[in-house]
Amino acid sequence: MQQQVYAFLPLRSYGLSFIVQADFIVPSSREAIDCDSAWNELLREQVPNLFLQSLQSFKQLAVPTVDQPMAWVNRWLQSVPLPREAQSFFAALPHSLAARLQQSQCIPTETSQWVFPREALVCQDPQVRSLLADPRLPAIVTLQYAHSDLSVLHSSQPLRALLGVSEVAHSHLLDVVRQLYTSHVLAQMGSAWLAQLLLCVFDSLQQERPGGMGYQTQSSVAVASAAAKAATAELRKLLLLPMSDGTFAVVDDDMKQPLYFPLDMGDKSQ
Repeated sequence: MQQQVYAFLPLRSYGLSFIVQADFIVPSSREAIDCDSAWNELLREQVPNLFLQSLQSFKQLAVPTVDQPMAWVNRWLQSVPLPREAQSFFAALPHSLAARLQQSQCIPTETSQWVFPREALVCQDPQVRSLLADPRLPAIVTLQYAHSDLSVLHSSQPLRALLGVSEVAHSHLLDVVRQLYTSHVLAQMGSAWLAQLLLCVFDSLQQERPGGMGYQTQSSVAVASAAAKAATAELRKLLLLPMSDGTFAVVDDDMKQPLYFPLDMGDKSQ
């Protein structure tokens, strides 16, 4: 809901969902803020810091229900103006406000930590969430998921883009593979878990192709193709293929001997 901007008395709405009250210089008609006033520009520059300070007040509010501890923080995030929502004198506010929030640990995670927006992740795929929530994963695999109460952050791609919150992509899943591989615990996760993770990498790459979730312009075709080739090339160099003798093999063009897949589940040959 759009709110009015005040100079002690209401002036007009500028597309903001929170009230701004300040000693603005206004013309005699009191219909709007004087856009040419240096004083008004100085006052406008204070809004991002004040908005961030208001988060502390939202944190102290009593939660509406026990199972929604971050409900008020979600309401605070709903007040972040998006580009093209703010109008006229406040048209540049979304970007200046986002720049300030990006420098603050203002996003709560599922583990009740507060992180910078660039450190928070949103995961829409329940299979990926389930895989990465496996209790067998070592502590080195640390992905910070934005709290589930933050429905506006999970549902609004424009808000995530403005703040710099990322959605789990193939690059994050590859990082998990790298971390587990270099720590020599990847094999401990089991072939079924590994197969599901690699399938999620493939699905993520498919979604990031042109027309998918990650790439929307024609010029991104080459970028998507290069990302897929790079990911495939990296995975082919790792010992990821489980063998019948309990070892792992690499799938690469330089293999010294062929690998054989069983024709059925009862075939134990390689």
